[in-house]
Amino acid sequence: MREASQWFEDGCLMLTEERREEALDCLERAIELEPGCAAPLTVKAGVLQELGRQEEALECLDKAIALKPHFATPWTLKAEVLVGLGRQEEAIVCVDHALELKPFFAEAWAVKAEAFLGIGSDDQALKCWECAIELDPDDAGIWLGKGASLYRLRRYEEAYQAFEEAALLGHEDARQLLRQMTSG
Repeated sequence: MREASQWFEDGCLMLTEERREEALDCLERAIELEPGCAAPLTVKAGVLQELGRQEEALECLDKAIALKPHFATPWTLKAEVLVGLGRQEEAIVCVDHALELKPFFAEAWAVKAEAFLGIGSDDQALKCWECAIELDPDDAGIWLGKGASLYRLRRYEEAYQAFEEAALLGHEDARQLLRQMTSG
């Protein structure tokens, strides 16, 4: 009989191959065999989010958080799902909890920035992007987010520089934005 860890590893492997439905099956088996483990629940939630099944993702994350409330990743992913659902205030509460647990977590700072963008707090979002960049300066998506915040603040030259950095790091959307900014 296969162990939960083997099913979990297989689920993660399926994800690298973008076989999401098969990954879900493997993760379900891991959860059935070891219901007290938060990792498969968290990964399953991420897959469900990618598949647009946000409410199911939140259920998994609530279970993962109940099992391991001191882990920052499920809190951060829950905040990300909530942002996608337009529930920014709740997302900020979750991501703040994640940052209390792991203050040097670039992904959490980026999710917090997205939540602030969603409520129109561009200055707050910019501060969060800057924290995220300080922690992970090679993340093109973070530079793109910073550029978007700067653009919304009408700080066009700085936005252009942030988009340039994102483009240098390989972000195709940033390249498109730069072309639009220089052609218009």
